[in-house]
Amino acid sequence: MTRFLTTLALLLATPALAQLEPQPRPDDEAVPPAPLPPPELESPPELIAGADPIYPPEAQAAGRGGDVVLRIVIDDEGLVERLDVVQSAGVDLDWAALGAATNFVFAPAMFCVYARPTDPGAPPDAAPEKRCGTPGKVAIDYKTSFQVTEQNVEVPVEPVDERTLVEGMLNF
Repeated sequence: MTRFLTTLALLLATPALAQLEPQPRPDDEAVPPAPLPPPELESPPELIAGADPIYPPEAQAAGRGGDVVLRIVIDDEGLVERLDVVQSAGVDLDWAALGAATNFVFAPAMFCVYARPTDPGAPPDAAPEKRCGTPGKVAIDYKTSFQVTEQNVEVPVEPVDERTLVEGMLNF
């Protein structure tokens, strides 16, 4: 009888002991997909509308000039979203440059982005698909030079040192 009870106890305890050991779960075997590559700049923004800043008469009369560098954040539709003065040439010249840049319109920057394949039959480790022609938000540094000449006032405007914003700031 003792032997029977011992055997019965072992038979009943075996499934309970097996449950105490860690069992493999299906999600433990799944390997997370590799991170996608960052977006690549396909084409930078291009100024398509805007006027040169008006040279402040007081600065012109005083013979003051200089370079104002603005950081312009351009949204994915090509509109100015934010302006910051990176290099100042004096408050009046800064305001003149800011006033002009407020009305700038750009052709938006275009990016090539990577995405996971949308085909349901694609393996989980399939290479990401590259999709170009996606507009994106960017920041550029834009320089305006105020120069006094003997006969007239020149206010050339030229883009310099472009930067992009995609989940933070990326230099290119």
